[in-house]
Amino acid sequence: MAYSKQIQENYKNYSLLISEEKELENKTIVLDERKKSRPEYKEKIVNACSDVLPNDITLTVQQKETEENDFKFLLRCGSFCPMPFFRFDSVGPAHRNANLPIPIELQQVPTPHFHKFAEDGYEIAYKTEHLLDKKSAKALEDIGLCIHHFLQESHVKDEGLSLISSPGKLPLDFNNIDPLEGVNFI
Repeated sequence: MAYSKQIQENYKNYSLLISEEKELENKTIVLDERKKSRPEYKEKIVNACSDVLPNDITLTVQQKETEENDFKFLLRCGSFCPMPFFRFDSVGPAHRNANLPIPIELQQVPTPHFHKFAEDGYEIAYKTEHLLDKKSAKALEDIGLCIHHFLQESHVKDEGLSLISSPGKLPLDFNNIDPLEGVNFI
């Protein structure tokens, strides 16, 4: 379980990082870079800005190349805290909110889920109403839809946003399909 002393000691400022409206500098995000530590992941880092927040906020979008429903969104502010201050995991292990005064059977939060920090400085996982609803959760397995949910939850303007997760690849499925079917050759 992640802990941040900076967030615990500056929780009011941390709350502002999440609640204040932010805007991405680039409205088109193309996942055309490789994550250095895990080259099987595509990623893109985009700067975000705000009138009242520090100017070093970034959004990182990561997606596993071979599994389209394996993706992460991370918000960072390096001048405030070295770790992401808000994030979303689409797949992975459940998170246990052991620091919350809730029954043990409610402490496990399976993916997909969001992560933020509680007032005690410990990271907690949670699900929104959309992630609790089976139909909505199924739709949010699509990175293109889910990024909008993430941006709304973290108060980042998403109007006009375009995410291109597989640049240079056509979304064709050749399983049991003859691409030349119906083509007459002269």
